[in-house]
Amino acid sequence: MNSDKSFIDIELHYGVENIRYKNMKVWPLLKPILFVDSVASGNSKESKKEEMYKLIINKFIKIKPAIFNINKLFKRNYKYILFTDTLEKRLFNGEYIDKIAQGLIDYLGSDSFLIVENPVDNFHYPINKYRSKNIVSLRFFQSLAYILSKSDFRNLKLDSESEETLKEILKELDCDIDYKHLLKSFFAYVKVFEVFFNYVKPELIFINCYYSLPHMAAIYVAKKMKIKTIELQHGIINDKHFAYNFVKNVGNDLFPDYLFVYGDFFKSFFHNQNYFINSKNVYSIGYYYLEKLKEENNLELLKHILDIKFSNYFQKIIVISSQITIEEALLAFMLNVARRDLKNLYIFRPRIIYKNYNIPNKPLNFYLSLKEEEDIYRLLKIADFHVTVYSTVCLEALYFGVPNIMVNINNLSKIYFGNILNNEKYTVYVEKEEDFLNVINSWKFGGKNDIVKESEIFFKSSHILNLKKVLNILLGGKVRDV
Repeated sequence: MNSDKSFIDIELHYGVENIRYKNMKVWPLLKPILFVDSVASGNSKESKKEEMYKLIINKFIKIKPAIFNINKLFKRNYKYILFTDTLEKRLFNGEYIDKIAQGLIDYLGSDSFLIVENPVDNFHYPINKYRSKNIVSLRFFQSLAYILSKSDFRNLKLDSESEETLKEILKELDCDIDYKHLLKSFFAYVKVFEVFFNYVKPELIFINCYYSLPHMAAIYVAKKMKIKTIELQHGIINDKHFAYNFVKNVGNDLFPDYLFVYGDFFKSFFHNQNYFINSKNVYSIGYYYLEKLKEENNLELLKHILDIKFSNYFQKIIVISSQITIEEALLAFMLNVARRDLKNLYIFRPRIIYKNYNIPNKPLNFYLSLKEEEDIYRLLKIADFHVTVYSTVCLEALYFGVPNIMVNINNLSKIYFGNILNNEKYTVYVEKEEDFLNVINSWKFGGKNDIVKESEIFFKSSHILNLKKVLNILLGGKVRDV
């Protein structure tokens, strides 16, 4: 399936703006679930179902993460709430920081923030290892929402016209979702966050990814309470991303009020034909972690990998950044390539490093990177090439002067980056293993400094200064000097 083209066609062809539950337009709730089902075709059905369910409500709530640092919930004088997840945590100078939001937290003051963290795979880091200690688990709120949804015996049904439109869309996409379960889960979250926000009374709410169900519920409640919501860019934003492109007016109840992006390039996609957000509410602030990591001069953390390279006389290092939705297909492709190219070292960095991987007959030149210190961005500092399907790491690779090889599985690379990374001096797209090997062995990429220059449009420099300017606007000048 050509994922985004299909969604644009569907929005143009069907009355998605009229799919309602009571007065709420529900297409923004449905779209992420449909996307995962249709795009994650490189993974097994079990993997797809698991990812779809995580977007709605976690089926297997565990007590330990739910009560993680729970005492912080009883403090009431938080000015700000941040919704984030463990995937954004990075080990830096011996403590875990949020690669997207840490500059914001440090600048506004760690004590003024309550951080609600989604523990991917039910795992939080030890609290004494976090730089910011005011952290509680999203699992606590999910537990309450799960109980409420199970005790809700209402038949939350769309009106007949909305249901008929949805059935036609599901048939065209060859998808099957339980929208009634989706609605029950959403309104369970709404009840939980109504109580929570009334208790804390935050001035601002920051969110690192608006389009999960709990985050959309948080935005929905915040709007009703007139609390400003700000999304922090966490991945690619372009005219192909399903979550940031709406060609029909589907309301703004579930969308953030403001969007902070890495650089001016990403602002260009918000215009009069895109109903996601007003372009005046999109601000470029840069990328905290990339700036910090570029200053870091500590390759001792990766010495063991360099030892593997030199002891085996490998010529080049190829770093692969994976994604949950396409990991199985990408891993199979890269293992085949590595077996055919024994002179180079392949480093595969999964999105979730605590998952159990069973790779029979793994070749000597294929290194599965599962250690905390082997941060994907640190790996880029020793890489000769970067490989991905459609991870934003391809933009961050340019920041470190590393060229990209995009493995175009299901056409996802070209859908998401074909119009953005179209200079063959720093990015090449491949379909087959033979094409990949030809690029590795003979392609002439540009020099490191030239590649770095290409990244400047994507990442605005001076992150903290940018934050000060924007927050002074949003908070009416109540921000301290840098």
